[in-house]
Amino acid sequence: MRFGGYLHRGRRRYRRPSDIGPTQPYIATEKHGAWSAQRLPGVAELSAQTMNASLSQVICRSAGNCSAVGTYATSSGSKVFVSTELNGTWGMATDLPGLAAQNHGNTGSPVMSCGAPGDRSLGGFYGAGRFSKPYLASQQNGTWGQAHEVARVEP
Repeated sequence: MRFGGYLHRGRRRYRRPSDIGPTQPYIATEKHGAWSAQRLPGVAELSAQTMNASLSQVICRSAGNCSAVGTYATSSGSKVFVSTELNGTWGMATDLPGLAAQNHGNTGSPVMSCGAPGDRSLGGFYGAGRFSKPYLASQQNGTWGQAHEVARVEP
């Protein structure tokens, strides 16, 4: 069983990271009745400017094969990160490919769904001037593709 959250000064919090100061996401794992937790690798490096990051969702298609998505704050807004666990080992979190070129401010909390193992889709909104625009991205065989604006959807 997998569970994700974020830490704030060593205690668990349920509010948004931007409301409470420095936070970092973690992944908790239950194995044979015992729980263990680890920080999601790479998020601290992505969010080094503010140390504010939150985990939006963790989806596991099978034990040890999961994906995580969340947001982190920068001085100019927020960005989306993704991470993939393969055979029980989490890879380094990275920016969602292609979203930085479109995003001109904040991103909303992304939502993810899964199909076959290693294949997932996610969507959300990004800042585009005074408006927010929807985007979609897909993961195939464990690799995230470019985020794309959803065409013909205007505010």
